Amino acid sequence: MSADDNDSLWLQKSIHISDPIPETGEKAHLQNDGKQEEPKSASKKTADPEIELTRTPFSINSLRPMHCPSQRLSCRLSMANSAFASFQELDELRARVSQMTRERLKWSNVQRDLEIARFELTQAREELKTVRDYVKTMREELDGANSRADRETRERQTLETQLNDVMEKRRAETQFLKQKLDDVEAEHTRRLAEMAERTELECNSRSETLRGDVAKLSEEIEELEARSIQLDRERMQFYKENEELRGQLKGIQEKYDDSRRAVEEYSRRCIELEKMHAEFVKETEKSHAEVLNSHMTLSDERVRQITESKDEMVKDLRDELQAQKEKSRALIDDLSSLRHRCQIAEEELKQQGLDHQKEIKRLLDEHRLALCQQQLQTESLLREAKGGRLSMEEERSSLKRQLTRTSEELSTVTTILAQREKHISHLEKELATAKDTALRMEQENISLSKEAEAAQEALAHAEERVQRLMEQQDTSDADYAKDLRELKDQLATTQEELVRVRGELSSTAQEKMRHETECRGVISGLRTKLEEARYDADAMQQLTREKKHLDEIAEEYRGKYLSMCKKVENLDIELTAATNRCTLLEKRLDEELRRSLRNVSTSPTPQRQNGVEKRLRSASSVNVPLSLTTHPRKKSRSVEPRVFTISGFDASELLTEIKQLPHATVAECRSNTPVPSNLTHLITNGQLTIKLLTALVRGCWILPDVYVRDSVRDQRWLDESAYGFRHERPPLFQKRIGFTEGFISSRHYNTAKLITDEGGATVETELRVADIVLCTHAEHGTLEECTHAMTWDKVVELIYPVKIGETQ
Repeated sequence: MSADDNDSLWLQKSIHISDPIPETGEKAHLQNDGKQEEPKSASKKTADPEIELTRTPFSINSLRPMHCPSQRLSCRLSMANSAFASFQELDELRARVSQMTRERLKWSNVQRDLEIARFELTQAREELKTVRDYVKTMREELDGANSRADRETRERQTLETQLNDVMEKRRAETQFLKQKLDDVEAEHTRRLAEMAERTELECNSRSETLRGDVAKLSEEIEELEARSIQLDRERMQFYKENEELRGQLKGIQEKYDDSRRAVEEYSRRCIELEKMHAEFVKETEKSHAEVLNSHMTLSDERVRQITESKDEMVKDLRDELQAQKEKSRALIDDLSSLRHRCQIAEEELKQQGLDHQKEIKRLLDEHRLALCQQQLQTESLLREAKGGRLSMEEERSSLKRQLTRTSEELSTVTTILAQREKHISHLEKELATAKDTALRMEQENISLSKEAEAAQEALAHAEERVQRLMEQQDTSDADYAKDLRELKDQLATTQEELVRVRGELSSTAQEKMRHETECRGVISGLRTKLEEARYDADAMQQLTREKKHLDEIAEEYRGKYLSMCKKVENLDIELTAATNRCTLLEKRLDEELRRSLRNVSTSPTPQRQNGVEKRLRSASSVNVPLSLTTHPRKKSRSVEPRVFTISGFDASELLTEIKQLPHATVAECRSNTPVPSNLTHLITNGQLTIKLLTALVRGCWILPDVYVRDSVRDQRWLDESAYGFRHERPPLFQKRIGFTEGFISSRHYNTAKLITDEGGATVETELRVADIVLCTHAEHGTLEECTHAMTWDKVVELIYPVKIGETQ
């Protein structure tokens, strides 16, 4: 172009004159556009006030040419412009304007999808916020449990210090009692030495036997001391084992703290990922118009990274859960072994108590036998003394002086017997605590009273004999003197024997008292040891109760952890569903953007108007509604037939309205039966029926009744994606589905079997190989080895992710 042409163009653009011949057709066309767009804009403003604030800055309206009078009229209303603007160019510009209006209508549907995706993203963020609040509450509960555990450890330490103080006091008391026993033993040895000097050879033999008994008792005392030392060692061993258990509990607490820190790190990582995702969303919203292809690649890579990180997190959490289970099993085994040891220790204590009782009974029996032997010996000596005394009294009856002497000697014997009775009564008072010894002493008193009566009778008989012998006084004085000397000797021997018997009785009484004191000391020591053992057993029981309480707390936290894992899995499923929806929307946006750019970039041929209309029809033939301002002259040849049926309600009027629209038929389908194979559209109110499930697994459009009414009002079929949805790929196609025994016996089995058959899936008997394992809620927690276990509700949510209709 030359300089003169440029100057003329500049002059033409600078002149602005009003158009004397306005385009009436164009004005009417614009008025119709304004009238038809005004109700739509008003309805959008009233219905979606929040959506207007969240729309993307990129809009197809920016591509619409500006109807500025300075740009249009300057190039038309001058005499020189008639050579530069022809009617064909004007028609081409009008075609472009109509095409841009159609693209703008398409973008309204895309914006609606974007608004739905943003709403779902806000819901996901709210759910993440609730999960964070729950994690916060869990952390507070864990802090409370740690504080309680610290407080219990402090109380346990105070109790241990008190126990050590009591043990030291008891040791001091045992040392004091041992010292007293040593003093008593020294005093007893001293008394035994004095008694040994007084007694004769017979007493020495008896003292030797008693010393042997004392040695046996000392050996038994040493054995008891050894047993007490062994019990102390066992107690120390139990204490060491308790310390080991405490160390194990501390290790478990440290591992629990590590797991808590890991959970905090995972939450921090989730927060960082969410921040990164938010930044990524902002960047994609800003650069959506410029780099949409790069946005798609980056979003796919980000989703893959998020899924890989979440899979790694779930795997780590499962490994930690398995380790915690193994550790809990080891702790349970240790606790059972400790209980078994406590039972063995209690049985040994019982056996020791029984042995001690048997030993005390044996000592009492030996003591009673010794007393019986001593009583028999004294009775034999008394009988010998009585026989000698009677014979001497029969021979000395001749002399009165001798009779008085004998009576005096008998009075001395009676005094000795009275002293002996007093001594026996004193012994009875001392041994009143023992029932068996008191009965024996009463028998001895009865026998002594009988002997006294016999002695009195013998004295009376002796007096008679003396009266008879007094008549024979003069016969033999020498014999009487000799007999008198012999009688004196016998009386001296009897007196010595009585003194010896008295000493033996006193020594036996002292030995008995000593044995009783020793037995009482041993019994008191055993009782103290038994009380210590009981206290230790109570402490062990308290430790076992604390251990059980800690196990219950661990089980409770383990259950909460498993529930959190299940919630995380559910959130992962929902996140995958949301990501799938976002990918679908992004694909649609990509297709619409490419189509709009292609339509904008391609220039229509200026020679024929019919060619422009053909291109417009080909561009809008892929399930895209035409603009309200354009009226196509011919119908598209690639129109797919629509086969409709209804589910969840009965509406004959709706079926007649469907038949009024072109390219639509109604399929007959009874209730509780699967939909026919040629069905393409299902009109539902949202109620979950067999028709709805089979239509979903076959990939049919799921739409509300509003879609039909709006289409009837516009006298054409509207875009289905603005009202409902369908699966791009059937969710159960070529998948292996397994059923557990509990699910087979449930009420959902027949429906699930029908859906698998209609959706193109196969039934797998081996649950480990199956892609999806259907189970009940009770079996869902036990199927740990199966990672694809799902309940019926989860399967329904997978098949029916977006709720359509009024009833949810």
